[in-house]
Amino acid sequence: MDDARHAFSLTPLHEVVRTWQLRVAAAPDVDAFMDSGQDDSDFVDLDDVLGGRP
Repeated sequence: MDDARHAFSLTPLHEVVRTWQLRVAAAPDVDAFMDSGQDDSDFVDLDDVLGGRP
């Protein structure tokens, strides 16, 4: 069991959780923008805003 603990990395899982936490945190801002009626045809990729995964 101890060998498995040293050989297995939870880093990929932590990256996924972090990405979704950022997306959930940004949701109210996205909703406010969509409700404002502004033109969204010239969009920005969410990964560009939140920072892409390494």
